[in-house]
Amino acid sequence: NVSGSYGEFRIDQGSAAIKLDGPMLKIARSELRLNDNLLTAAGTVNLGDSSYPVHGTIQMPMGRIESFLPDQGVEGEVKASAIVDGTLNDLVVSGKASSQRLSVAGSDIYDVKANYSYDHGILSVTEGSLKKDGGEGTGYGLYRIGDASYEGHISVDKLEVAPFSSLAGVPLAGTMTGNAFFAGTQAGISELSANVSGTNVSVEGIDASSVDAFVSGKNGAYTIHHSLYSTDHPLKP
Repeated sequence: NVSGSYGEFRIDQGSAAIKLDGPMLKIARSELRLNDNLLTAAGTVNLGDSSYPVHGTIQMPMGRIESFLPDQGVEGEVKASAIVDGTLNDLVVSGKASSQRLSVAGSDIYDVKANYSYDHGILSVTEGSLKKDGGEGTGYGLYRIGDASYEGHISVDKLEVAPFSSLAGVPLAGTMTGNAFFAGTQAGISELSANVSGTNVSVEGIDASSVDAFVSGKNGAYTIHHSLYSTDHPLKP
């Protein structure tokens, strides 16, 4: 049995069937609980090479996303799989994750899918998608673990954006279509470029029944390059 912790990750009840076949250490029927989610794994380690090459697979048949993203307002069941390659000191991971339904800030989103990879301290989502109430969104991005910086691109089509207020860091409401590039750190978004249109839109308390705008800027200084809107109250770019 194996147990331990690393940052936000906690391992309990780990066990494995291990066999030494020449220089190859073979691991089969390995099971452990990561943040109380069951994972299964199998693979090999080449002990005959000083860099210890690794190849293996990991499966999470069903886990709770909030156990990996605490206090983010995201809840629900997710399943994931991964292929692990590289060496013990330089692992490369690629895989897929999906969920039939997640709750984001109390609002349900559906058919969530993502392809991801980890290499040299960078966690990348190469393709992600979700659906909600007839709308949908797609995107890709990366997160640098060393300095906690991130960047990404999203495209939305008639997507209700209120559930994503906490993730965006600003109050949002309405249904939007368009695309955006963003970058930032734990301190918040530092760069944004967005071309969006929407109906019944509210951003940080500014309301409009319809909006069509291109916005860009850095570090809180943003410019609305063009804006067509309809509202009961004056909307000042």
